[in-house]
Amino acid sequence: MLELIDRIKSKYLSIPLPMRVAILYMFCNVIQKGVAFVAVPIYTRIISSEQYGFYSVFLSWENILSIFATLNMWNYVFSKGMIKYESNRDGFISSLIGLSCLTTIGMFIIYFPLRTKFESFSGLSFTVMSRMFILFVFYPAFEYWCARKKFEYKIGKYVMLSVLISIITPILSIFLISVFKNNNISNTGIALIDGKILCPILIYIIIFINLLKKNHKVFDREIWTYALRFSLPLIPHFLSSIVLQQSDRIMIAHICGNSDAGIYSVAYSAASILLIVNSALMNTIIPWTYNKMKSNSYNGIANVGTFILLFIAIVNLGMSLFAPEMIAVMAPDEYKKAIYIIPPVAITNVFICMFNLYVNIEYYFEETKFVMIASVLSAIANIILNAICIPMFGFIAAGYTTVVCYVIYAFCHYLFMKLILKKHNIEFKIYSSVQMWSIALLSMFFAIGITVIYANIFLRIVIAFLIVILLYINKKKILSIYIKIKTEAN
Repeated sequence: MLELIDRIKSKYLSIPLPMRVAILYMFCNVIQKGVAFVAVPIYTRIISSEQYGFYSVFLSWENILSIFATLNMWNYVFSKGMIKYESNRDGFISSLIGLSCLTTIGMFIIYFPLRTKFESFSGLSFTVMSRMFILFVFYPAFEYWCARKKFEYKIGKYVMLSVLISIITPILSIFLISVFKNNNISNTGIALIDGKILCPILIYIIIFINLLKKNHKVFDREIWTYALRFSLPLIPHFLSSIVLQQSDRIMIAHICGNSDAGIYSVAYSAASILLIVNSALMNTIIPWTYNKMKSNSYNGIANVGTFILLFIAIVNLGMSLFAPEMIAVMAPDEYKKAIYIIPPVAITNVFICMFNLYVNIEYYFEETKFVMIASVLSAIANIILNAICIPMFGFIAAGYTTVVCYVIYAFCHYLFMKLILKKHNIEFKIYSSVQMWSIALLSMFFAIGITVIYANIFLRIVIAFLIVILLYINKKKILSIYIKIKTEAN
């Protein structure tokens, strides 16, 4: 056993450092999402769908408002700043902490006089929102710390802390819910919120203090100006992306109530678990695609892109077949309607995969302005469609409006990719668009059709068996394409 461990350790250490970091990061991501996924069936059985919906709405507003309160400066501007201010990285981080604190205070000043109106619209009281703003003060420090660890390939402590937080959070949440119930406090959604915030915020505060100990200077005019010039133009892109992902729950809660928002959130969580597969495939194909583009060797990109999209479509359709059983495991009977949300939301994974393939080409040529345009258009379409369809057809319509918006998103990036290739005088068709769009659109229609046969478990098992046989027959082709991509990417 010790020999086996030593061999695994030796093999791991022989892998280049950037790849080791990528493996650790993916491991951490899988653990976090896995624990969160396992926690959902517990939450749904100890609190009502209305209270779970309340918690989901809080998370949605947190994601939206954090863009304005923190400017998401741990994303693009941070990596650039690590290079620009290489000799003063501690000072750069302390300045960003000061700036994010200032923007959070500014956001709170705007919110405070509007708190009553905001509560009537969102259902989130001042006391609940106070928790959110306290989180906004300390959370960026943790993200800056994590971003630096990733940038410098020193993510051991980041992985340990992230896994620790992901494990302790549901345990603490369950404990607080039981305390609330024992004291006959009905608003258990707040207990869930407190459980999510309490453990992380203690760690955030410690990191916040330690980072400022290294450098006390929280104001640097040059760094603040640089960060604002870089971050402010990205707000429409960040906001649109979050609105596309989160506005459904907010609008469902406002139009249909927190209970329906809770049911929708459970279905969305179940369907989104396969985004881990998307992410893993994209992390593999991006360096391979870039190497092919760099050497002007475009042959093979189309076949690989089509194959990956087909694989994602089959996996997501397979999951949709067993939505009734999945929801039965994840939640009690009051969540039963969630089975009709899983197929459309699962198929958004196919369109996410497709637009990522197109976006890779845009990023290769550093044509990032188109990303914002596509995000804004899709977000606006999402709000308009939800405003029309949810009152008419109920919260289930939100799953289908999400698909439509991701179709728009993918189509925009398809057009933008064509413009970019034309601009750079590349006449070669990088992807087989006819094949890719045929797969995506057919999978969408199949997903809708699957809901009709939910009552016939025998037929669903037969279809699933055929899918498994199809994958088994093509296992050598799947493996050979994966090896080819990994080999040519290095």
